[in-house]
Amino acid sequence: MEEEKKLKFRKVLVVALVLIAAGSTCVYFTCFRPRISSSEKIFASGTIEATEVDVCPEVSGKIVSLLVEEGDLVKAGQVLAEIESEELKAKYQQAEAQVESAKAQVARAKAALEAKRKSAEAQLSQAEAAFRQAKAQYEKALQGPRPQEVKTAAANLEAAKAQLDLTRKTFERIEFLYEQGAVSEQELDEAEAKLEVAAANLEKAAQQLSITEEGTRQEDLAAAAAAVDYARAAVNLAAAQKEVVRAEEANYEAALENLKQAEALLAQAKAALDKTVIKAPLDGVVLLKNFEVGELAVPGVPLVTLGDLSKVWLRLYLPEPEIGKIKLGQEVEVRVDSFPKRVFKGKIVNISQKAEFTPKFVQTKRERVNMVFAVKVLIPNEQGLLKPGMPADAVITCRSRGD
Repeated sequence: MEEEKKLKFRKVLVVALVLIAAGSTCVYFTCFRPRISSSEKIFASGTIEATEVDVCPEVSGKIVSLLVEEGDLVKAGQVLAEIESEELKAKYQQAEAQVESAKAQVARAKAALEAKRKSAEAQLSQAEAAFRQAKAQYEKALQGPRPQEVKTAAANLEAAKAQLDLTRKTFERIEFLYEQGAVSEQELDEAEAKLEVAAANLEKAAQQLSITEEGTRQEDLAAAAAAVDYARAAVNLAAAQKEVVRAEEANYEAALENLKQAEALLAQAKAALDKTVIKAPLDGVVLLKNFEVGELAVPGVPLVTLGDLSKVWLRLYLPEPEIGKIKLGQEVEVRVDSFPKRVFKGKIVNISQKAEFTPKFVQTKRERVNMVFAVKVLIPNEQGLLKPGMPADAVITCRSRGD
């Protein structure tokens, strides 16, 4: 009996120790064990894509040169092809000639304007000066002689009388000496001539004093007034030349407008001619060449298709359960069959906000999920190793914190 009790006690003790150990282990793993990081990988496949640009002509015509082949690398601005342009060249040359003609017309109109403007200004200036002079003379004639003028005329008369008396005495002395044979006949003639001049000066001075004392005669006053009217008419005529100047200004403005229109037509002709030279809009590679030399280029139909290989992308389609595990900017490892040992690093740059049916060309591991989200992965491609159309496999590592 006693042995049975001891056996039961031992069993209970063992069970208790086991329970205590189990509980301690549970507490340890629950409360004290560090959390260990775990990760999940999402596998998806897609096709490498690149920005493709269709280079289309804007004018129609026969292709006279096509300078690239598929696979060629091109730089922005590089000539790809040329379209026949004889007709456009002729139009451009005609427009160029019209511009030169318009420039010559502007030069002639400008010269005529400047000449007419200078002539009108000079004519007006002369007419105004003549008018001022005529008006001053008329006003002087209208006022009559001033006392000072009468006094001056009287003084001139007295001086003429004195000069005549002196000249007469000199003549009488020389005449006496001539009769005595002391002077020559020539000296006598000279003295007589001086006497006649002195007598004429006296008569002129007397007439001037008389005119000054009498004042301006009516006929002279009328003549002065007529001179003023004539000068005023000349001023008005000169001022009217401004209208002629305005007409020349209008001709000059018309010539400038004609030049402007000719230059616009030249610019249009040049733009049309430039369109016959097809240039690459960006750095890239020729993906497709759709025409050959001699064929007819048509506006809107691509001559070549260029691909920008500096950055390519991979479009993946993920089911809704996996979308919540990724985020923008997350790194993606990409592999292609052409470089099996190389891993290309990409980043998620876009996650579609709308679900869509799985595209027919995409095969996913979860065939039962028919609604997916498009995910765009941008991949730097400075060396140009990745080409559009390459099948690629992507691995997205999604890290999580487990217990």
